[in-house]
Amino acid sequence: ELLERAKETSLSVVQNKVRAWVVDQFHRYWYDAENTWRQNQFLGFGVKQLPSDLWLYQEIIHSIRPRFIVQTGVSEGGSIVFFCHLLDLIGAPSDAVVVGIDIQLTPSARRISHPRARLIEASSVDPKTVERVAPMMKPGAMVLDLCCGTGDVLLALEKRRGAPVLGS
Repeated sequence: ELLERAKETSLSVVQNKVRAWVVDQFHRYWYDAENTWRQNQFLGFGVKQLPSDLWLYQEIIHSIRPRFIVQTGVSEGGSIVFFCHLLDLIGAPSDAVVVGIDIQLTPSARRISHPRARLIEASSVDPKTVERVAPMMKPGAMVLDLCCGTGDVLLALEKRRGAPVLGS
């Protein structure tokens, strides 16, 4: 029995290492390849997220049904448009909004015309940004897509309104 347990443990360790290696290789391929995330689009706007991440976001949004989503790092705006349409699909109230914050909005992002979209061209780590975003927050706020260095502002928003912070 001891030998059988040792075999099971060894197999489990090997499986975990292989799984970790496969996941790591997938991520390396996905982010290093020229024809993956750099070419993803949602309704004509570039999206720099893994499609499976977007799928998970829709599951979370469907479950939580937020009236407020903030994303730091807008890039081409595809995920902002994606979140706006998700709010439409779940029947969110008309005052539910998606706020995108970026230090410099791209021409593509500036084309976003969805009525739920609110774009702020500012540093997401600037305390003044919190003051601009806080009045737009609704109960049940949700914060998505933390990028490096945004933690202070997003934690301040969470503290101010009790919003859950979800990162990728």
